[in-house]
Formats: sequence, structure tokens, C-alpha cells
Amino acid sequence: MMLEALRNRIVALPRPWKRAAMIAGDAVLLSGSLYLSYALERGRIEMPGEVQTALLISAPAAAIPIFFRLGLYRSVIRFLPDHAVWSIAGAAAAAAMLWTILAQLVRLLGVPPLPSEVPLFYWGLSVASIVGVRYLARWVLLPGREGALTGRKVLIYGAGEAGRQMAVALRRTNDSWPVGFLDDDPDLRGRDVAGLRVYDPLELPILTRDWGVKDVIVCQPT
Repeated sequence: MMLEALRNRIVALPRPWKRAAMIAGDAVLLSGSLYLSYALERGRIEMPGEVQTALLISAPAAAIPIFFRLGLYRSVIRFLPDHAVWSIAGAAAAAAMLWTILAQLVRLLGVPPLPSEVPLFYWGLSVASIVGVRYLARWVLLPGREGALTGRKVLIYGAGEAGRQMAVALRRTNDSWPVGFLDDDPDLRGRDVAGLRVYDPLELPILTRDWGVKDVIVCQPT
């Protein structure tokens, strides 16, 4: 019951708050991954110096804009597709390369050269931590998890009463799972209806690509 109450509270949060939480979480994971990369390379854990602290801070500063550009904050965690791991791995690789370039530029200040193992460790740890946290969050936040993870993901066209009834009916089966609504009413877009976000129909190609949606069920009288 406590987990269900927590899930409902998190789901009800405004979308910008959820995105901000994801960004903050990624920043911590990226800095932590880089710190552990240095620890693995040196074979010991030690307090970072001023230069290393600056590099730890620069890791999320370099990565977050790349994550935004590649759409990592566009997908809804509850309906994160299984193939998202490859998107995260690619974004993390680009971020690791950019950070490596920045770290190499720091050498101009007389800092010792960057060990070659650190960028590789950083990439692997950042991918593992970000993927792990996202899929753990999906498992916690998705109601009826067993059916949702095996059923076909569908969108419902029409967020009216018929659409809400369809969403409730689909959640009782293991064949299909609703991931959101499409609706022509601009006043409904961006809102949550029956626990699902309402999207502009023009976003269908993006939603299909990011979530692996297989069908659209039309629930409108016209």
C-alpha cells in the first residue's frame, strides 16, 4: 500500500518536476561514475583535489546537454522501451568523448595527463548506473507491471469517457497496455487522464519510435 501511494504521488507530479528530478539524478550518477572510474584506475579511494573536483562537476555539465539533444528526457520512465538502453549507451559515449576532450584541455594548465582507462571506465559505469536506475524506476512506477512489460504498447485516440473506459479495460488484460492518449483538444494536452498523459496527435511518430507503440485505438464518436 505504501509503495502504491508513493507511485501515485510521483505519477501525479507535474512533468517539469519529473524531468528536473531525472536531470538531478543523472548529474549525481555521472559524477559518481567518474569518481569511481578514478578509484578503479588508481586502485584506491581518496578525496578528490581541486582539479579532480572540477572534472567531476564538468562531467554532468558536458553530458546533460547531450542527453537533452538526444531525447533522453523526452521518454516517460513508466513506459521506457527495452531498446532505450542503446540510446542511453550512445548518449553516454558522446558525453564521455566530450568530457575526455575537456579533460585533455586541462593539461594545458600543467595537470598530469588523463589515464587512458578513466574514460572507458566512466562510460561503462555511467551506462550501467543510468540504465539501472531508469529500469528500476520503471518497475516501481508502472502499475500492473507484469502485464505491462509483456503486452503490446498502444495509444488511445480520444481522452473522453470512452477512452478512459478503454484504458481501464486494457489494464485488466495482458495482451495490450495503454501508454498514453492522443487528443485534438489543446486544453487536454499535457494533462494526466486516468493516470496517462495526453499528447498531440502530431507527436505520434515520436511516441511510436520512443515507446515501441504497436497500435492506436480510436475511441471517439466521430
